[in-house]
Amino acid sequence: EKAPPELNDAARFFERGLQRCPRSVPLWLCAVECEIRQQRYTKARSLLEKSRLRNPGADLLWLKGVEVEMLDGSERLAHHLMSRALQECPTSGIMWAKAIELEPKQGQNAKSVDALKKCENDAHVIVAVAKLFWRDAKNAKARKWFNRAVTLNPRLGDAWGAYLAFELEHGTAHEQREVIRKCVDAEPNQGTDWNRIVKRVANWRCKWAVKLKRFVEETYSAEFNAKPLNREVELLLQGEDPYAAMAAAAEAEAAEKEEGMEVKEED
Repeated sequence: EKAPPELNDAARFFERGLQRCPRSVPLWLCAVECEIRQQRYTKARSLLEKSRLRNPGADLLWLKGVEVEMLDGSERLAHHLMSRALQECPTSGIMWAKAIELEPKQGQNAKSVDALKKCENDAHVIVAVAKLFWRDAKNAKARKWFNRAVTLNPRLGDAWGAYLAFELEHGTAHEQREVIRKCVDAEPNQGTDWNRIVKRVANWRCKWAVKLKRFVEETYSAEFNAKPLNREVELLLQGEDPYAAMAAAAEAEAAEKEEGMEVKEED
């Protein structure tokens, strides 16, 4: 979370680190991220080519390569790189999920069938399929597939965030509370988008429910802001104890009813 010229200093540190640990995928990703933040996409591509030579089959390096091309507006190159990635990592769920996302809308269902054939029990793919059902307003199926994803991999924060965003748009307060409760119990620590947000210094000490809220606010802002939150759900996402949240929500509801009765009596 640095800005130039500190990013240049960080890049030099990563370069030195890679000389000692050329097989460290996280280190390569950090070095590439330094270049992305400065929009130096040519340098980012060069680093990624080197990283993949040192770490064949590392799907996260291929994923980052696709991201670089999309950020640089090179959609054709992104698709070309994705084809290479799926040849190199044919059973990578995270790559297949991205492949579904990259497809034009009319081709996404067919691509999801291919993905399920290759990795039917990968949570990334299951989330991608759930999103297709969500898009097509097949809410019962979407809920079933989101639930399947977090059951297969409870530590995948990206899945929990998408699941809650879906429930905020289409679910009841009870369904929203259940997703929050289960996510807090799971303490997710995986997911490229999840970790990018929750591992920021400002979020280190946050409670799990607050991390979930911040993830959904940033990643699914339209769904998060679509309608007012249920009071109890709002309190849960602020990190309140479930029982305290329930009591506070009930108290607020009772106060509103009492106020409404007083208004009627005045009328």
